[in-house]
Amino acid sequence: MDNIANHNLFKQVRIAHRLLASYYSRVHQLIKDVSSDERLGLEFFIWGPTKFNRPCQRGTNVLERWSWDLLPGGFTQYLFLNGSEKKPQQPGEWMLAICVISDTAVFDEEMKENLDADEFDVLAEDAHSVLRCYLVAPHKELNLYWADEIWDGIDWPKCTESPEIQCMHDERQVYASAFEMPLEELTAKDCVETLVQKIIEYRDVVLPVK
Repeated sequence: MDNIANHNLFKQVRIAHRLLASYYSRVHQLIKDVSSDERLGLEFFIWGPTKFNRPCQRGTNVLERWSWDLLPGGFTQYLFLNGSEKKPQQPGEWMLAICVISDTAVFDEEMKENLDADEFDVLAEDAHSVLRCYLVAPHKELNLYWADEIWDGIDWPKCTESPEIQCMHDERQVYASAFEMPLEELTAKDCVETLVQKIIEYRDVVLPVK
């Protein structure tokens, strides 16, 4: 019986890896199609995991690292700029951060050192998979780094049902807007257009009035 259970377990692991490869491919294609839309005028900037660390360098002893670090694709952010990545930033330039959250229960969990996947308070079937878009824009000239000082220098903007401007830093006059969409809603034929239109709506509310 144990051998049968183990065989089924590793069969599920193989299936899971194949499904994940297909899932990441679809998510990346969606982000690529949206970010390349000419109406947005965006250029790729940087990407990174939001919940765990990147897998380590080959000279680092991976056996001493957290096993969750081998799953960076589940919780990632992709940053795009309308404007220059170099300093200074000018009013009218803006940044789009697209965040993929494959499991809201894992994302919201206060992770402990040896937390196992079956120890979460919220079951996988009760969690959600979402895509969050954050629009960030300065309302005055700034001589800062987009990633380290502007984006990492603010809290997560609140996702709202309708476009709403939020002041994220009074002195620097950094403003943001944000929204969330279930990933299952982004599988329809017209999902790219739907997402682009929503980004435009939230972008327009956050840009400084000319």
